[in-house]
Amino acid sequence: MIRRLAVLVAAGVLAGCSILPSSEPQAVYALPPADTSLATQSAQHAVSLKVLTPGADRLTYSRRILVQPQHGEISAYKDVQWSDTPPAMVRDYVVDVLRHQAGVAEVSSDSSHVAADLELGTDLTTFRVIYEDDQPVVDIRMDAVLIDSASRRVVSGRRLQVKQAVDGKEVPEVVDAFGVAMAQTTEKLVPWVMDTLKTYDVDPD
Repeated sequence: MIRRLAVLVAAGVLAGCSILPSSEPQAVYALPPADTSLATQSAQHAVSLKVLTPGADRLTYSRRILVQPQHGEISAYKDVQWSDTPPAMVRDYVVDVLRHQAGVAEVSSDSSHVAADLELGTDLTTFRVIYEDDQPVVDIRMDAVLIDSASRRVVSGRRLQVKQAVDGKEVPEVVDAFGVAMAQTTEKLVPWVMDTLKTYDVDPD
């Protein structure tokens, strides 16, 4: 695995970062939770929705906090890691937001192994820090689809991208920026889900 990763990363090292893989991380950071305290739920839809764990490449499935200082070079912040893989964190974050805002009868994740009318599938194509004009910026990109569970038909699709500047260069500031970026991502995701549900009819058994 190390040999395969080596072809994906360059030999340069940022201050405070290390080339993957490295020593065992010493600090663990969780993705800041969604702020649902002021959430207003829309009209209830008689639809159940299952949020699938996003697909991602090997690096994004790592718990390391990735940074791409320049094209072709992917590093990781030294001695730190996420509390879970980014796909799992994004799935749980989206489930939490949808339960408070989307007005869906039931929202579950694929970890619960329950049936649902619709499935929300995503490809998490980017979940890392990039540099623009020598400044760190969180970059989150995902392709989302809503799938009818019975027919496996794609009901709707949406491409999402959010960039959020980091207020500083230390790891806690980077983590805070990921939290802001995820909030902005779901601000785009939830209205799309709600609009799709308005025109979706559950086929009676």
